[in-house]
Amino acid sequence: MKSSAKGSNGATEPARPSQVSGISERKLRANRENAKKSTGPRTDRGKRFSCRNALKHGLCAEKLLPESYWPGDDSDAFRKHFGSLCRTYQPVDVLEVLEVHRIAVCYFRRIRAWYSETAAIRTAQTKFRFGTLFSSKTDIMHSEQVAAFHLLEGARKEIEAGNGMPKELEEELFAAYAPFRELWPRLKRNAQIQAKECHLPLELAIVELGIDYLVRKSQSDHDAYIDLGLSREGLPTSDFLDRLLRYEAANDRALSRALDRLDRLQQRPYRPGGPVVPAIRPHMTQ
Repeated sequence: MKSSAKGSNGATEPARPSQVSGISERKLRANRENAKKSTGPRTDRGKRFSCRNALKHGLCAEKLLPESYWPGDDSDAFRKHFGSLCRTYQPVDVLEVLEVHRIAVCYFRRIRAWYSETAAIRTAQTKFRFGTLFSSKTDIMHSEQVAAFHLLEGARKEIEAGNGMPKELEEELFAAYAPFRELWPRLKRNAQIQAKECHLPLELAIVELGIDYLVRKSQSDHDAYIDLGLSREGLPTSDFLDRLLRYEAANDRALSRALDRLDRLQQRPYRPGGPVVPAIRPHMTQ
């Protein structure tokens, strides 16, 4: 399909939109009318996203960091930080001001790296914590605890039905969960006190205390597991850490170059106000 045509004077005329797109004039008018009805994003969040639709790389952006993504990074904080650096380095011309500005940007990029690392750790810990949520008491129990729990639940139903505690319950419990062999005498003594205070049958009080012990024990073990898991997730993944270290190394090199350029500018013999004695600063990674 031809995209241009010759006019009467021999000049090339651009093709009409309907010819380029291959749609009819009627369809084109309908599309334009429908486009007028579009309201665009209405919420603040949608507007923040849509304002970056044309963003390519962000190297010429006025803001170093999006305020909604990095807490504490805003124009006021940057201006204060930049002003503090200007008071420290006392730039006298545009070239020195530019280097001081670069130094301020490098320091803010360090803050961005720290926020990013913290966010990655919190994200991993949140995923781990949500992965440990369960819907029933037995989901966090070991297999031996689950077996003992079901035996005690069955015994409670028998007692509540008026059939009394099964005679073989103790041996089955000891076989299913060995710690009960040592705990059972103490549970019986505590059950006698609870039965009097709560006006419960002694056998039911023993079973209730046994169930309560299993629930508390499994919850304690589960809490210890969560603490260990959260400690393990306290470090970023190797892929993220590699990207973070490369980002920080590149930023440190940029900061070192900016400081070196500023030193050279301030040591110019023709510098307004005279050269400045180079400041002693720590060695930066090259």
